[in-house]
Amino acid sequence: MFVGSADTQSPRRETMSKKREPCPFCGAVDSDLERVDTGGPFGREWRVYCFDCGATGPVIKSQSGALGMWNERAAAEGDDD
Repeated sequence: MFVGSADTQSPRRETMSKKREPCPFCGAVDSDLERVDTGGPFGREWRVYCFDCGATGPVIKSQSGALGMWNERAAAEGDDD
């Protein structure tokens, strides 16, 4: 289930204040936040999902946390040092 607003906005158009980095695995920019029902203590949690290769970020209890972890992974994978 992807996040969408109550109006007619597309889920992909709904953005947070942070920019989503390209996928660390395939380089695609076609990704979005996804709600995940983990059955855990936080109920529904969040991760970023790549529409091109199916990669996912870690499941985190907040949208900003999931986005931050995705961006950190994308930056780390892009470093060639």
